[in-house]
Amino acid sequence: MNYRYLILGGGISGFYAAQSIREKDKEGALAIISQESTLPYDRTVLSKGYLEGRIKRESIFLKKQDFYDKNKIELILGKSAVEIDPSNKRVKLNDGNWVHYEKLLIATGGTPRRLKIEGSDLKGVFHLRSLADCDMIKDWLSSTKKAVIIGGGFIGCEVASVLAKKNIEVTMLELTPHLLSRVLDEEMSIIIENFLKSKGVKIYTNTSASRIIGENGKIKAVETNNGEVIEADFALIGVGINPNVDLARNAGIKVDNGVITNEFLETSVQDIYAAGDIAMFYSPIFKKYMRVEHYDVAVKHGKIAGKNMAGERQAFDELPYFFSRMAELSVYVYGELNNKFQSVRRGEIDLKTGFLKFYFDNSVLNSVLAVNTFKDLNVAKELIKKRFEIKDIGIFSREDIDLGKFLYS
Repeated sequence: MNYRYLILGGGISGFYAAQSIREKDKEGALAIISQESTLPYDRTVLSKGYLEGRIKRESIFLKKQDFYDKNKIELILGKSAVEIDPSNKRVKLNDGNWVHYEKLLIATGGTPRRLKIEGSDLKGVFHLRSLADCDMIKDWLSSTKKAVIIGGGFIGCEVASVLAKKNIEVTMLELTPHLLSRVLDEEMSIIIENFLKSKGVKIYTNTSASRIIGENGKIKAVETNNGEVIEADFALIGVGINPNVDLARNAGIKVDNGVITNEFLETSVQDIYAAGDIAMFYSPIFKKYMRVEHYDVAVKHGKIAGKNMAGERQAFDELPYFFSRMAELSVYVYGELNNKFQSVRRGEIDLKTGFLKFYFDNSVLNSVLAVNTFKDLNVAKELIKKRFEIKDIGIFSREDIDLGKFLYS
């Protein structure tokens, strides 16, 4: 099989790359290889609306089959790449066949991290990464009364919110002092903790799971590192993902905490690109390499990678963006949140009216976080892009000051 464009990964980045390619090149042979057996879908709704039952299964697919037929996009489903041979521009599949390409996109995402503890393979213990995972979880939840969520990241918090709404007794275990502490500052972490507690979720911080106790092959309880035994008939392990870099590394492509790319999403090997969760991309805005595991970046990466594969040369110079929804709590973040040295809040902590938090790195506006509001977000995004600097960051907390005036300063 020979293709002008070959995409490894049937997720969001792979789909939008294919769509962008077709906007530029209507005829070049194009294929998406996906280890999943379903059409490309929106993974972000799995831990929210789909798990809750608000979103129907058919609604999560990005397009129906006729879209791929009409646009001459071949879907090779239920197959995965096991080797990339850049010298001969070919990819070996797990069925032993070789596929040739002119331009290749690696968009294979990541794999959930596994806990090496006793009982992690019991029935009723799940990871949530794919549609198949979510369907199995939904079936299991129909008889679940007590759940333990191991890991206090966004997936864990979102699932906890959904389970609490289903009147399931939920306990969360988080290794660090606060939920989401790797991403958010302490004040925001506490706000989310208090919100989940108000929904009936029990939260244990500075706590990990030491083993999962089973009976007749099924989960019965989770024992913590403090020796406490928590009854459970369901457990979700949500401790992050490992980017699937082995394929690239074995092909001689530079990798670190992801596949390294320039701002054009080109890897160190000519005619090979990377996008989405797997890409350690260079940001012209922040002048550093970044890897972001969120929907919006995956979409825009795919679009730009596709355009560049089809002959354009467009840099990814967008702000990283992510969002999370937990019942009536919505969080939106633009920018780079790893540096949380200085911050100010704009507005009172009120979920009805919403509020903003601004984060500064040496007086330069680095990111903005919004809770239940879109007010001033567009202004903030532009100020982050222009690397706006202000000595008195407290000004940003004053609601009587129009932040728009700083766009012209």
